[in-house]
Amino acid sequence: MSDVKVAIEAGPPGDEAGKGEQTQRLESPPPAGMPAREAVDPGAKLHEMARELVRTRNRRAMLEYLRLRRAVR
Repeated sequence: MSDVKVAIEAGPPGDEAGKGEQTQRLESPPPAGMPAREAVDPGAKLHEMARELVRTRNRRAMLEYLRLRRAVR
């Protein structure tokens, strides 16, 4: 990943050349870290949902399970 920094030089109003004594330098913060994405295996998701359905009787979960099972096959 590349490190990108944005620098903005700002001088007093009316000083287009940027030669003012009160020049401020603003930089952007580093990019936030993101967790690694795991590839979701549809078959593993299907088995996980089946185990959940054995434990609980949930009509909404059952419909989602059947839709996923139809999509995987």
